[in-house]
Amino acid sequence: MNFGHDGRLLGTAGADNLARIWAIDKALTILLREPGRAVLCLARGLPQRLKPEWQPALADGRLTLLSPFGAEVKRGTKETAVYRNRLVTALAESVLVAYAHPGSRTAQLAQEALAWGKPVYTLDLPGE
Repeated sequence: MNFGHDGRLLGTAGADNLARIWAIDKALTILLREPGRAVLCLARGLPQRLKPEWQPALADGRLTLLSPFGAEVKRGTKETAVYRNRLVTALAESVLVAYAHPGSRTAQLAQEALAWGKPVYTLDLPGE
């Protein structure tokens, strides 16, 4: 997921566990309460039914849903997440990496973004 109050990319996140899915859903719900814009890029095809809480933001043009996959891709996988994350990074002006384990796909993608000439920002956390 990639969203910010002003429509800029904040980061990418895959859906590899329920806690992360829940956190992403809650973060999007909070962002949609505000007047800013959000972009949700899925690692699967676009859903046929949309969550009711998304409807006002979609109608107002504050939420954009996109996916590089057709409707036949029903579930996100590691492979579709990697593809989605590369797409979002390619479209972004800049990238924020909240955390990347050394050698991880996130770290590799950050290096790729740097090679593309994109600014990559990280958090200065103790022990990182």
